[in-house]
Amino acid sequence: MKTSTTKAHGGPLLTQYKVIGLMRGMYSRIAERLGVDRSFVSRVANGSRRSERIEAELQKELGNIERLIAKEKRILRGRG
Repeated sequence: MKTSTTKAHGGPLLTQYKVIGLMRGMYSRIAERLGVDRSFVSRVANGSRRSERIEAELQKELGNIERLIAKEKRILRGRG
């Protein structure tokens, strides 16, 4: 396996795996916070169901992930 110094699409491979992991767990984190089933969160996310509360949490969670990605990029560029 390649190390975190391997570049792909402008960033270290390890960072990309972190992002994938954060995205993968997003529906479960939201479902747990709101006390709903993960599949319902998934259906809201893909547009087959509607829930303002879940849509707001999806937007919030995506914003959190975007901020973590930006922070990681700054750290990797030495501007942490």
